[in-house]
Amino acid sequence: MAPPHHPLRRISTGSLSSLARSTDKNTSSPSGLEFLQPAMTDLADEAATLSANTSQMTTLHEALGTFNEAFAAYLYALKMNAFCVEWPEAPNELSFSRAESLQSKITVF
Repeated sequence: MAPPHHPLRRISTGSLSSLARSTDKNTSSPSGLEFLQPAMTDLADEAATLSANTSQMTTLHEALGTFNEAFAAYLYALKMNAFCVEWPEAPNELSFSRAESLQSKITVF
């Protein structure tokens, strides 16, 4: 089974060794590592992309934290309002008994 494909992956497993074998053996640098330059360029590009994405995720995390704090305060205020405010129009036992008597009158007719 093939490994999952990653759309940004340019250097796959073993490609550095094949890249080193495929380059011209007449190297201009004394170290002979110039075949790594394209791979290092790709790595630098991907590291910059990762850094940008990470900073965007950090910004999103901070915005969500701010929203969560504000929304939690709003929900707490609603809860405290429900505990502190008297609701005179809320149904009570008298309302239920009146509703039952009205229902019995309706079924009689």
